[in-house]
Amino acid sequence: MKVRVAESDDERANSDYRKFLAKRAQISEQIKMESYKLICEKVSHKYDLTINEATKTGTFSDYTFHYVYNADAIDKIKRTNSLLPVNRTRAKADLDVYASRTESNNADVYFEEMYNKFYKPVLNRPYRNYGIYTTPLDLIGIADVQYRIDIPLADIDPDQTVIQIGSNVRKFSYALWQEVTQQFADKKKVKQIYDSSKLHFKRLPQIVTFVDELPINPSNIVPLEGASEKVKQADKESKKE
Repeated sequence: MKVRVAESDDERANSDYRKFLAKRAQISEQIKMESYKLICEKVSHKYDLTINEATKTGTFSDYTFHYVYNADAIDKIKRTNSLLPVNRTRAKADLDVYASRTESNNADVYFEEMYNKFYKPVLNRPYRNYGIYTTPLDLIGIADVQYRIDIPLADIDPDQTVIQIGSNVRKFSYALWQEVTQQFADKKKVKQIYDSSKLHFKRLPQIVTFVDELPINPSNIVPLEGASEKVKQADKESKKE
């Protein structure tokens, strides 16, 4: 027969204290988890929605912009009502410049090399084209552009898209979108950066999406105040048709 030895006061106190600590830790963990859930619920609606989730909840109202410099370029876009990847929209003279940068003298080889260098490590997808470039920035009054095309973020596939500033390329997310747009919210700063580089956009944030085409709504093609008379007239003619 086992004889139970009575606990001393010290042992009983230590045992009760350990139980108290364990219970407190359990309650603390529950509080942390509940707080975390509440924070996630609040933050997710504002920052961490994926494009698809945001579309479903109707909370997306942001746009990315594609700027067009001349009437000829906008005519090509209006014929298909879509934006095409860089290597399908460049004029032959421009493609010859890219081709000259590779030993094979082939522009497609150049685009594939650049894709593999900058974008493939982020997207982990094989090369299909060199992407469609837009920017979250308001460049009216900064760049000498004739048209702005407004593209809802909901039309952008996040799995095929990156945000790029110079050589810094990161996978698209709405949280990063918010961070970048806030970082470049000062229009004076944007103008200073734009004017300081012959490459203009290379030092400003760009949204690059790698799809075969990006459909656009004709009503989202906006002739700007500074547009030339040729551009304005071309826009009037297209609306008559």
